[in-house]
Amino acid sequence: MFVAACAIAAFLGVQYAGTLAGYGFKTVAGESGEFAVFEDFFEDGVFDHMIKGEPEKGESLSNKLKEQSKNKSVNISALELGRNKGAFAALVNTYESGSIYVTLWKSIDSMVGSRSMSVAIFIVICLLVAAFVQFFVIDVFRAILKRVALEARIYESVPVRKFLFFVKCRRWFKVAIGLLYTQMFQFLWDLTIIGGMIKHYSYALVPYIVAENPDISAKDALNLSKRMMKGHKWELFVFDLSFLGWQLLGILTIGLLNVIYTNPYKEAAMAEYYAKLREKVKTEKLDKSDLLNDEYLYAYANESIINDEYENEKKLFDMPMPAEPEYKGVSGF
Repeated sequence: MFVAACAIAAFLGVQYAGTLAGYGFKTVAGESGEFAVFEDFFEDGVFDHMIKGEPEKGESLSNKLKEQSKNKSVNISALELGRNKGAFAALVNTYESGSIYVTLWKSIDSMVGSRSMSVAIFIVICLLVAAFVQFFVIDVFRAILKRVALEARIYESVPVRKFLFFVKCRRWFKVAIGLLYTQMFQFLWDLTIIGGMIKHYSYALVPYIVAENPDISAKDALNLSKRMMKGHKWELFVFDLSFLGWQLLGILTIGLLNVIYTNPYKEAAMAEYYAKLREKVKTEKLDKSDLLNDEYLYAYANESIINDEYENEKKLFDMPMPAEPEYKGVSGF
């Protein structure tokens, strides 16, 4: 589960994107990090033709790429993904060939009729879709990854349904807003260069905090992370440096060691670091530390206890209330 979660994170560009560079992917800079994308897609420029108002060239190139993709495969960690048959193959081909953009363009152009207006609408729609995916899928997966890592500390197995944890507790949107709030502050601090590096470590625990308590407000999560990291930023910086040797070994294995060992190892180690720091601030009764309240992330509970607790939580969420209910913390469903 750790390997799978980290591989998905690398593919989405949440973390570890560079480790897929040797497997038919390249990393492309984005607003909140790097994205792992198929090399062909960005090198051939179907999207570029569309935004330049050259749909004929874009469609011709897309058809060419689609035909070429039928005769090749992409290797990802020794797993071959076919291009000729099946729903997944169709999805990969549609994405990599850029035909999804061609279809969107044709739909817009048939309704508008003006090429310049079609370009403008096309760009706006693409930006909105990209923003939605960034904020509500990619960014939220950062917290999902932390949730899986924290649960794996205590429980022998973590079911796949944990990837939908925030959906189950109806807090997906709130988690997305909390992480967006943090990124806004991080972006502003990044403009100062040195301040950006310092704040990177000040805000490092926000994904863990919202993973533990998705009902926490964005402001409280940010401030709590700052308080917890006070006096520990240098410590975490050195902690990151301790994995440098493993990263170099990963380069020698074309990223394979990173995918199957180093990334999951680092994620597990960071979860342990957060757990120990959480224990410290809870003991010291740090202000707002009571918001770190998911007891089943740190003490084993059998299936019946978890199910009973979740059922109680589900009933609480279903009750009509004037104010949003406080999330008490549930490890399983």
